[in-house]
Amino acid sequence: MKILATDFDGTFYTGEECVPGNLAAVERWRKAGNVFGIVTGRPFQMIIPELRRHGITVDFLVCDNGAAIHDGAGNPVWSAAFDPEVSKAVFNLPELEEIIYYVVATRNGLAAHTQDNSDPYWDQVCDLGRRSKEKMLELSDVIQISTLFEEPEQAQAFAKHLDSLFPGKIVTHVNWRCCDSVPYGFNKAEGILRLAELKNWDRQNIFTMGDGCNDIPMLKAFASAAPVSSEKAVLEVVSRTFESAAAYIDALLKETVE
Repeated sequence: MKILATDFDGTFYTGEECVPGNLAAVERWRKAGNVFGIVTGRPFQMIIPELRRHGITVDFLVCDNGAAIHDGAGNPVWSAAFDPEVSKAVFNLPELEEIIYYVVATRNGLAAHTQDNSDPYWDQVCDLGRRSKEKMLELSDVIQISTLFEEPEQAQAFAKHLDSLFPGKIVTHVNWRCCDSVPYGFNKAEGILRLAELKNWDRQNIFTMGDGCNDIPMLKAFASAAPVSSEKAVLEVVSRTFESAAAYIDALLKETVE
């Protein structure tokens, strides 16, 4: 049995036209007795609607950049959470009031603080609702705090600022204009390793695919590949590139047969 873990945005999903081929490849992969899952920076509440919309079947989900694990049915398996004083200190930062939005994933659900309250998306995915700063301070068991900026450079600068304010307590993963902050020490590789330990998987049988900088830890930790359209930093750490997730899956299946 082999395990394939792919990123979602920019990897498994690169546009509507890629979905049918990738879905068919996943079916071939699973019929061959293998396991497939999505590893994403998205919180559980934000990835589930995408899986349902496209009809994607998974055996596991590693969400929040490795800080939360769910089984194929969506049941929580494991998660890491901030020390409550750390998450409250982040919510009190004045910078948060000036950004486009910040989203908070907890063990109990998802909450958002937005400048624009006209977008219905947040009402659909945030089971804990839109919240004021004061209401955010009431949240417990915080897994990830995500912030969105106007420019990628602003996200990079904020990530460095945040990590410097809370050394050894927070690590921030940057994905284009978004910063995803999770408890220190966690990333996509650590999430997969935690799941592998729970499932007694041999890490030599784990394969990954991703396109963004937040994927680099898992790409380095396991046998990996990347889409040809990946970020430059990603292409520098992988030895194999493919046009699609389906092409990678078929290559792995062919190698297994041979």
